[in-house]
Amino acid sequence: MFTFSKEQKVFNIGGHKVGGQPGENPPMLIASMFHNKDRILEDRKGNFDRQKAKQYLKKQEELSAATGIPSMVAMVANSAEEAKIYIDFYLENTDMPFGIDMWVAEKREKATEYIASLGVQDKFLYNSITPWDKDIKGQVQKLKDLGIKHVIVQAFDDTDQSPAGRLKSLNSLLEQGAGDFESVLVDTSVMNLPSTSFSLLANKLIKEELGLPSGSAYSNGTHMWKEAKEAWGLEGFRAMDAVAQG
Repeated sequence: MFTFSKEQKVFNIGGHKVGGQPGENPPMLIASMFHNKDRILEDRKGNFDRQKAKQYLKKQEELSAATGIPSMVAMVANSAEEAKIYIDFYLENTDMPFGIDMWVAEKREKATEYIASLGVQDKFLYNSITPWDKDIKGQVQKLKDLGIKHVIVQAFDDTDQSPAGRLKSLNSLLEQGAGDFESVLVDTSVMNLPSTSFSLLANKLIKEELGLPSGSAYSNGTHMWKEAKEAWGLEGFRAMDAVAQG
């Protein structure tokens, strides 16, 4: 097992340690719910199969306990009103930490205000501060005012999509205050299947240079390769998906 010469940061999110040297702590699994085409989702107005969703959460808790892999769920929503419904449901049915997955910064802010009003900042992971957000410093200050402790920072440079470009983008965000939180996790932004390799190399580079926990949503890459399912069918796609994310 190799080790990094740079001291590795370890954070505590909802009672789970995240980060450290390879093998020091298990990786944190962040699952997704209420994304587009999620089978439990009925519409984008907060209607969903609640019984099935409860089963998903229970199964994740069971798998986490059996494997020792800590986990949480990031809930996808298109509006703050939709997010509130999912957050209330989640908090009523599990003690796992959670995040929200919302692309538009203003809507993400409104949902975060609601989370802060509930007083559950200890178990909430803000997803995320991104290089596409227009006012990084203002966003950081708002999060601090709300008592947000744990954040994900997305590392990606449109003009330099290499691993080094991702590190450069991350450093720029950190210089604007994105690193001034109790916990800072890095998402190295998988844009398609080939870019998975760049994200993996960026994870290593970021840990070498900054010591921050780094990871990615590799399913973003596999699910964008629609031709795989057309060529090999569902079972072939599942095999490719497992290999790419394994």
